[in-house]
Amino acid sequence: MTMPNLRRGLAYGSGMALPFAAAWAVAAAVLDLGAGLVLVAAIAGWLIGTAAALGAEPGTIRRTRGTVTLAIAVSLATWLAATVGTYLLGLAILPGSTLPFLERMANAPFLDTIALQFLPLGPLELGALAFFGWLGAR
Repeated sequence: MTMPNLRRGLAYGSGMALPFAAAWAVAAAVLDLGAGLVLVAAIAGWLIGTAAALGAEPGTIRRTRGTVTLAIAVSLATWLAATVGTYLLGLAILPGSTLPFLERMANAPFLDTIALQFLPLGPLELGALAFFGWLGAR
């Protein structure tokens, strides 16, 4: 039994995660997709988990715990990247604001803004990412 190449798995998973994080930020900030982001999370989680597993253990049917854990971690990191992207994009396109970008950030701190937006769908998005990341890596 060979050891999984977790660095390659991380590269494959991240390569799949970055476009999803960017699309997620646009879907959330510009399109205000709302509940549709749970579906995006499910698709992203499965594809990220599959990519991470294929990168770490190509040609293997039964995955190791490290590979599955990596896939889940990359999936959840995608949510964080997408959330930061949504926050920044939302501030950048804020309608009617005449304040410079850094002042907008000062007026709407990241954690305060995210705390207001997290419920009710945030836990579902995180759960979908983790579950489908796990499922894709198995």
